Amino acid sequence: MKKISSSMTARATIGALFFVIGVFLAVFVLFTTGLRSATPSSGTLNPTGPAVNWVGTATGGSSLDESTCVEGVNCDTFTLTLSGTPTNWTGLKARIVISCADPSGVSDYDVYVHKGDNTGLVVGTSAHGGTPPEVVDLDPSDPTIATGQFSVHVVYFSATAAFQYSGTASAVSTSAASVPELRGAGDFGASCLEQPGAWCAHRRIHGT
Repeated sequence: MKKISSSMTARATIGALFFVIGVFLAVFVLFTTGLRSATPSSGTLNPTGPAVNWVGTATGGSSLDESTCVEGVNCDTFTLTLSGTPTNWTGLKARIVISCADPSGVSDYDVYVHKGDNTGLVVGTSAHGGTPPEVVDLDPSDPTIATGQFSVHVVYFSATAAFQYSGTASAVSTSAASVPELRGAGDFGASCLEQPGAWCAHRRIHGT
C-alpha cells in the first residue's frame, strides 16, 4: 500500500483552503451587494394589483445629489417594474411616494427615478426640503416612460438610519392631483428648478 506523500497532502490542504476562501468571498459579495439595495430590493406593480412597498437600508449621512452619494451609505436603490403594456395602463399612472416618520422634520430624502438602471434616463425627480413626502408620477402613455423596469434611486440628502424612509408605488387615476412642484420655486427661487443638482441643493440649504 502506497503512502500519500507529504507534498500531496499539502496540495490537498491548500486546495481546500482556497475553496473555503472562495465560498467566504462569494457570500461576502452577496451580503455587501444586498446592503446596497432597499428591502425588498425589487417589486412589480400591476395596473390592477396591490401597492408595492419597501424600506430604505442605507446607513445614512448626507449627499447633495446622485453624483456625490455612495450606494449603501447615503443612497440606495429599489428596482420597480411596471407590468403590461402602456395600453393596460390607460387612464392610470404609477405614483411613487417616499416618506419618513421623523417627527422633527429634519430627515430629508430626495428621489430620482431612472428608466432601466441608475445609468438610464431620469424620468422623474422629487427633492423637497425637509420631511414632506417625495412624490413622483410615471405616466406609461408617455413614450419615454412606457412600462418595464425602473430604478428608484433614493438619496439621503440629510438622514440617518434612525428614521429610514418608506417607499410605496401604486396605480392611481391620471385625474389624481398632480405632484406639487419642487419647493424652491417660491422658497429658493425659480432658477433652482432649472439648475438641479448640487447648485440647487446649495440653495436649499443656504437659501442663496
